[in-house]
Amino acid sequence: MPNEYVYGNGGLLTTTEDLLKWTNYFLLGRLGNPSLVSKQIQTDPLNNGTMNNYAAGLFINKLAGWNSINHSGATAGYRAWLETFPELKLSIAVLSNNSSVNIGETESSVRKIFVRDKKSDNSKKEDTIKLSEQDLNALSGMYRNERDGSTFTLDVKNKQILVQRELPMKALSKNILTCDYFILVVNGQNGLYIPKSPVDTIPISKVKQAVLTKEEMSGYEGQYFSEETNSELMVKQKGDGLIMQLNPDRSYSMIPTYADAFRIAELYIDLQFIRNPENKLIMMKMSQGRARGVEFKKLP
Repeated sequence: MPNEYVYGNGGLLTTTEDLLKWTNYFLLGRLGNPSLVSKQIQTDPLNNGTMNNYAAGLFINKLAGWNSINHSGATAGYRAWLETFPELKLSIAVLSNNSSVNIGETESSVRKIFVRDKKSDNSKKEDTIKLSEQDLNALSGMYRNERDGSTFTLDVKNKQILVQRELPMKALSKNILTCDYFILVVNGQNGLYIPKSPVDTIPISKVKQAVLTKEEMSGYEGQYFSEETNSELMVKQKGDGLIMQLNPDRSYSMIPTYADAFRIAELYIDLQFIRNPENKLIMMKMSQGRARGVEFKKLP
């Protein structure tokens, strides 16, 4: 992307071999003075006391029980991942010039070959229970993240609860589910999503999944403009659903989630439509990993 060439991230041309050399050079304290490394990987607590896992341009995590320093990269069709385990004196660099490659899954697969899961060796086995069919059905449904408006589903298959029909969860009680990455606490229509790294507490609520008629879909159609991004897009019906049209060659399916909300799976984007007191649609808010609630006003 030519507009990035003058900056560090776009002006850096490298290889996996050079990235590994750089990591070794950096961690040995040869760049600047030795205190630079400790300052760059230092993390500080957030206002709620939770430890932030993002230091000075680096993610600081615990993976498989080991300290990890890592960061991914993506622009245009390119993907990158660089990770180091200081205790193991091991670094992993993955580069791709094809965006169809899931760089995180690729790096994770490589990591599992070389990094033993120390956590599983020492961790106490969690006491899990088997839920009845009634308990499983009570948990199933769609849930909304009250922080960013995104959604996920709990589905029952073969007497087991799955997140998004893929990730199996273990039950610690009738209302507490756990996996390697997070804990879900569900109390009726409300609950908490608790990531394990970094630890956080995010309210969730159970929502009714929307099913729209063609007449209801027509209310969302129109042109939308964002002053924040100085861009325009169109929402229109296509076949049995709605699409977001960015230009004549680019359009994306809008999957209904809950009332006045949609998901664009290909772009990992959540949309929420806002109505005025007269119940007229006036705005669409778009949220994604690095942007929340970007406003697009509906044009007359």
